[in-house]
Amino acid sequence: MLMGGFETIKISTIGPSFVSGTVSFEAGTKLIANIRDLLVASASAVIDPRRVYVGKRADLAETFLREARLGQTEHGSFVVTILTPVMKPDGDLLPGMEAPLPYGTKVIETLLGATKKATLAAEASVNDADWFEKRFVPLVANGVSANLCSGISGLLSVEAADHVEISVRSSSSYRFETGEVRIPATYSDRFALAAAEFRKDPPLDNIDVKGKTISLRRDGVTKTGKVSLKGEVGGELRRITFSLSPNDYNLVLEAHKHDHPISFTADLRKNARSYEAVNIRNLKSLSSVGLFSRDQT
Repeated sequence: MLMGGFETIKISTIGPSFVSGTVSFEAGTKLIANIRDLLVASASAVIDPRRVYVGKRADLAETFLREARLGQTEHGSFVVTILTPVMKPDGDLLPGMEAPLPYGTKVIETLLGATKKATLAAEASVNDADWFEKRFVPLVANGVSANLCSGISGLLSVEAADHVEISVRSSSSYRFETGEVRIPATYSDRFALAAAEFRKDPPLDNIDVKGKTISLRRDGVTKTGKVSLKGEVGGELRRITFSLSPNDYNLVLEAHKHDHPISFTADLRKNARSYEAVNIRNLKSLSSVGLFSRDQT
């Protein structure tokens, strides 16, 4: 596919410390880190909106981050410019047809839209006891997440900024929402609290689990099985329990006899210090996939 121009994001940090258009090295690295959090959150939300993102990112999101470019800074405040390449669609479109938005363009649209909605939620949540569930949780579908809120709070906290402005413009022929949003520094604590709330025991969906079983138990009547294993969740080893059909239990039992690890994809639900895996699919023994595998899709 051929290049079709760039979408441009400008993130301006405005305050007395930034009038010269320069910033300390330490503050600059913090700004870039928080801007990266915004990009990662938006790139992930286009694929799968969630309350919080942990673990490995999708390949599309990784590619987007590799291809994004830093542009020139500007004076008057400290402005970070991000350029994201736009790919022209393959093939010809029929007359009257609009080309679908490329993934990268959807990321930029999501970043601006989610930030606008989150800023309005922060403004409306003042003196609202049920502010998080009422104002922020419904916005997950729009790309608002713990990661996005942390990124915004981080930007507002760098060297006592008065406010941050995020603007999007396009040099491509695609039609999508552009414009800007202004976020006062007084909202920094609210965004930090929202990020913390999003991270409280969030549902973890479509998580890849790998580990060795530590206990197995079969029901004498139904023949279904209850299994526990040690697997990695969020970078830490956790106990994960799950139930299996008779056939899948036999697969896991065979792997257990040979001390082989198993892997599967599941939705995880926190239960005290452990997790329960539900909606298990793609169950495999990692030692001999051809012999001991069962795809539950």
